[in-house]
Amino acid sequence: MNPRHDLLRLDWSVVAETGERFGSFAPYVPSVSDDGVVAFQAARRAGGTGLYVGRDGVIAAVAEFAADTGTAFISHPDRNRRGELCAYVGAGETGRGLWFSDGHDARETAGPATGQSAIGPLGPTLNEAGAAALRAWRPDGAAVILVTRGDQVTGVAETDKTWSAFHGLPVINRDGLVAFRADRHDGTKAVCLHGPGGLQVVADTTGEFSDLANFPSLNDAGIVAFGARTRDGQWGVFVAQSGHQAAAVAATHRIESVRNALIDGRGRVIFAGTPKGGTLAIFGPAGADEPPLLAVGESRFGGVVAEFALNPVSLNASGDFAVRVRLADGRERIAAARLPD
Repeated sequence: MNPRHDLLRLDWSVVAETGERFGSFAPYVPSVSDDGVVAFQAARRAGGTGLYVGRDGVIAAVAEFAADTGTAFISHPDRNRRGELCAYVGAGETGRGLWFSDGHDARETAGPATGQSAIGPLGPTLNEAGAAALRAWRPDGAAVILVTRGDQVTGVAETDKTWSAFHGLPVINRDGLVAFRADRHDGTKAVCLHGPGGLQVVADTTGEFSDLANFPSLNDAGIVAFGARTRDGQWGVFVAQSGHQAAAVAATHRIESVRNALIDGRGRVIFAGTPKGGTLAIFGPAGADEPPLLAVGESRFGGVVAEFALNPVSLNASGDFAVRVRLADGRERIAAARLPD
């Protein structure tokens, strides 16, 4: 056995599970706020959908919609330390609006009232100031990335003569920087960072990289983490900042592909990837040279893991992270752990 394996063994806790109360958490991921609260969307056994928060074994409902209301939550929720929370509402893959709660009152915004025909897919990200970053579509068919705070909506990027498409979800940090994945019309893929100085490309496929994963992440120090394949065909995980060249942070020679990269406030990166000859797994800051934190096919949470999902909202600044897990017998779990110091 690898002598470091016990050091990487995490103390997992089950935050929520399907059963009498919840029918499913799929297809959305849980999020973790910087004060360690896990937020998640669920389909209710009684019908309809709801948003919930869990901590220390207690689950509280933030909001619920019955099946006959014609309204449903259709994304992961994201929550900040102040207790503000947002998610998409609507039906299907895209929503009609952004649902926002300050802990007392709730409202919908960033939909048709602000000039968008639809928002999504995937879900929003929320910073500590209450600003949310999201993808949307205008009535003319253009895809856009927006930042909304209250009734104020700011454009970050749009499909135009340069950009043909956006991927994953835009991630906003404490200072209002927004990181996202975009494609150019010439086929080039890019990881972009938008801030007060405008839009900057921190990595693209014109140089050392031949491909980029769809889900970069961003911490409050302005460091972007992303998965990429180098020109020699090896996948790895890299970090970059405005004005700095990308640097590798995880081993590359054992990885067949990288799905996403998540970075915490200390610059530690975890990522979902598939090792050569293995199954999809979550790897810690040491990369694929160490045993995974969680892998498809392993026995855990009272069954065999058949599927898991997480994205940039699933790791907080302190190293707390959460995943949605489906077991081989169909049961689902929302589980959380903390990176060791």
